[in-house]
Amino acid sequence: MKKELLIVGATGNLGKGVTKFFIKQEYAKIYLIGRNLEASTDEIEGIRRIQAGDLSSEKNVEAVFSEIKPVKTTTYFLFSTLGGYSGGRTLWDTSFEEFERMIKINLFTNFLIARHFSILVSKSSGGSLCLTSSFASLAPEINKAAYGVSKSALNFMVKTLALEAKSINMSVNAIAPNLINTEENRRWVKDKSLMIDPEGIAQVVDNLFDNYKYITGSIITLPFSLH
Repeated sequence: MKKELLIVGATGNLGKGVTKFFIKQEYAKIYLIGRNLEASTDEIEGIRRIQAGDLSSEKNVEAVFSEIKPVKTTTYFLFSTLGGYSGGRTLWDTSFEEFERMIKINLFTNFLIARHFSILVSKSSGGSLCLTSSFASLAPEINKAAYGVSKSALNFMVKTLALEAKSINMSVNAIAPNLINTEENRRWVKDKSLMIDPEGIAQVVDNLFDNYKYITGSIITLPFSLH
């Protein structure tokens, strides 16, 4: 059975980091989906770039998935690194526009990706979807209402789809990092033990994909010591 992988948000900080890990793994083809993808990725055999517009627009998501033709003998895997952060204000100081932006980035985009990936998998031998949530969705904090609500809604969607997708042989999970080790975060985070490298995240996601027939509906916090 052939395995193919889709990485959505491949040009972001997390996307770039996980891509370095996944291109070394055994996938027959890897689709890198994002904006302004570097041409150098074409030099690697089995890599295909798909330029994407705003993925909160279903038209743009449909355009991405129209580039991937389902094959009955192929198992598809997708890791979405998409998401955005907003914080530092109480709920009453948060504008409707900012609240709406968080819902759009963290929920709407991943809903559309999950919807169209499910259609792709339904025409194949099966697959697995992993979305990017946040530790903040499980442990409410002050001044993060819009962000936390959007990620909590994402978790609910993951658990619901995990039940529905059993009929198409698809598992659905999410990883919930506390802090990702990026240059921006390193400038202000004092306790580095709370951070996890993109490669570490990729290893966890790859393990979920290896065991996709057995693990579904899970929201996995990272680092694990935060349990």
